Parts: sequence; C-alpha cells; structure tokens
Amino acid sequence: YQRLLERLQTVPGVQHSATAVSLPPDQVTVTDNFTAEGQRYAIGDAAPVGTMMVVSESYFGALRIPLLRGRLFDERDRAGSEEVVLVNRTLADRYYPNGDAVGRRFRTGGPERPNNAWMRVVGIVGDVKYSGLAEPPDPAFYLPFRQHPWSGQYVVVRTAVPPGSVITQVRDAVWSIDREL
Repeated sequence: YQRLLERLQTVPGVQHSATAVSLPPDQVTVTDNFTAEGQRYAIGDAAPVGTMMVVSESYFGALRIPLLRGRLFDERDRAGSEEVVLVNRTLADRYYPNGDAVGRRFRTGGPERPNNAWMRVVGIVGDVKYSGLAEPPDPAFYLPFRQHPWSGQYVVVRTAVPPGSVITQVRDAVWSIDREL
C-alpha cells in the first residue's frame, strides 16, 4: 500500500492518496469496544462501541476531515514507536472530561480485554458520518496503518482536476505493483 500511495502521488492532478478500512457515508467495516482513560465498569458492563478506522496519513486531507486539536498521523507513527490513536469529536466530548483527550490514554476493548495495550491520543478530528447521512455521528477512533497493517483497504484519491481525467493513470499505478488487482 505504501508503494501504491507513493506512485499515486506522482500522478498529475492528484492532491492526496490514502487508504482506509472503511469509507463514509455507510461502508463501516470494523467496530470495536474501547476504553477511554478514566472509564470504570461495573461487573457485567460492556465497554462502548465505536467505528474503528485504520488509515494512512493522508486520509484526513483526502476526505477533508479537519484536525481540531493535537496532530495527525505522520512518519513517526510506525511499528516499534509509541502506539497512537486519533479520536473524533463525539468520542472526545462523550468519554473524556471536557473533551480533553489529547495526551490521554485509550485502548481497544473493555473489561473483557484488560490486557490490551494503551495508546496515546495525539489528536482530535472532526466527526464523519460512517453510519449514513441521516444518522448522528458515532464515536470513532483512528489507528495509523503503519502501526496496524490491514490487508483489505480502500484507496481514496482527491484530485485538483476532474477525477475522470486521472482514472487511467491511477489504474496504471495499481497495475504497476500487481497486475492482478
């Protein structure tokens, strides 16, 4: 995927190329329970569920999802470095006091998976409607692809030119890596 994104960025007119496991407005592939630092559970309680997105760094630019606080993913967020996560505004407001999530800890799972590793929240991003345009935004969290490789990804391309004018070059970029795709 990294090679593909690099090739797509060389296509004239392409502003952003990115990967993601799901796409708005209604193609949610993965949800998971999560624990925000400070949450407590009574016996038998389940942790809240949110949309889990594994994305490349350019995802937010490609979809024009605004950074509200903190930072976005970058090349520092790779295998072997401190695990990080971005949360959307809805999750930050609902599960962190006063929406102050940046710098706090977060993990997937709840009381049923107490040994899951904690991640550092490095940013808060705008809400995206992954459950359909008529639904309010759900809590969502984003994991960097370099720390959480995922085999089945959508490829997203934002262009500064009519999208139809780059289809051939995008297809050629994909086929230059694997003719079977």
